[in-house]
Amino acid sequence: MNRKSFILFAVLSLIVILSVIFYRVSNSSSERVMSVSALAEKEGEKIDRDNLLIVGVDQNYPPFVYIDVSSAKLVGLDIELSKLIAEELGKEIKFVTFSWSEKDEYLFSGKVDMILSAIAITETRKKKYDFSIPYLETKKVGAVRRDSSYKEAKELAGKIASAQKGSSSLEVAQRFTSSNGTFREILQLPDVPDQLVSLLKASSDVAVAEKYTIGYFVQSSPNMFRVINDGIDLDVTKLAVAVKKGNTKLVEDLNKAITEIKADGRLEKAKSRWLTK
Repeated sequence: MNRKSFILFAVLSLIVILSVIFYRVSNSSSERVMSVSALAEKEGEKIDRDNLLIVGVDQNYPPFVYIDVSSAKLVGLDIELSKLIAEELGKEIKFVTFSWSEKDEYLFSGKVDMILSAIAITETRKKKYDFSIPYLETKKVGAVRRDSSYKEAKELAGKIASAQKGSSSLEVAQRFTSSNGTFREILQLPDVPDQLVSLLKASSDVAVAEKYTIGYFVQSSPNMFRVINDGIDLDVTKLAVAVKKGNTKLVEDLNKAITEIKADGRLEKAKSRWLTK
């Protein structure tokens, strides 16, 4: 890389890092709903708990859940789907935001009824959550710096990967293997923006994450990153709604609602609005 190219890359890297910082500051403005009683007090009204569906989301996971900067509101596929489900169930809806590492605390303590935030069904998670029927099939991919030499997943064997802590992407990274071997090290980071910053800082070689989320960020910075679509994950990832183990009534209600939303085409329309092909 000559001096001119290096300076250009450095400037672009700074722009991306500043954009990530702005994105995360913008997304930190969302207010958490800590309890139903606190919510009622805030809104000055009595809340019918039986008529309220409280949905837990990680607001740093576009295009599924994120804050629209212009409106300062939660948007994304999972936000729209949550509202459609609540409509089908005849319930009011409230969203609770948390970092991904906090999801179990919120679900198991009853602060939320369910998690609808691009959560993948895995064998490990089946032991502690009950799941609805899937609403989307996707896969995990790898993002690399555009100026890197990597073209295929097998070239990443022996390199440093990153994945979101506590995510199914981490499980994929941990079981990744190719004809050349496995990852040398896996960094566990808070979210995808941190993974991309890690790439720019050369702290890692590949960011493993869900394809639509990686695609969202790569599309906004096409001169900085490329996506390696094949070879990172050989399995299909199925996304569903997670609820507390044993809450069979809610699972049944969710399944009926999602089935209806699929059947009448509303889910497909929502996907076309939010997901990049």
